[in-house]
Amino acid sequence: MRCPRCREHDLDDATVHRCHRCDGTWLDEHALGERLAAMQHPEPPGPLVWQAVRRAPRPCAACAQPMETAALFGVHVDRCGAGHGVWFDEGELAAVLVKCHERSACAAPRPGERPGERPVERIAGAAAFFSIVRG
Repeated sequence: MRCPRCREHDLDDATVHRCHRCDGTWLDEHALGERLAAMQHPEPPGPLVWQAVRRAPRPCAACAQPMETAALFGVHVDRCGAGHGVWFDEGELAAVLVKCHERSACAAPRPGERPGERPVERIAGAAAFFSIVRG
């Protein structure tokens, strides 16, 4: 797969595809949705909510068709309309994860939790995902 930003460099072959030239990240949209849902509290919100944004399209790393730009948790990212994946420029994936975590941390506590308590499994899940991304 080619980097949607550099267009000259191949992405590494891993669960999370990275471009070592521009530090961008390519993720399967389904895997991204599952990870973000696991971080949500008290209940996952369902499908990811995308808001359309206007910017010059980049080619999909999988099919080379123009991707749409959308805001996810207020962060502008590039998304393949055919569902192949989502492209994050350097820093964008971290920003989405932080905003997702903040949204979750501000939600009402689950039964048995005290306000402000952060369940270990949610923090551990976010930390594990960050370690994959930083690879």
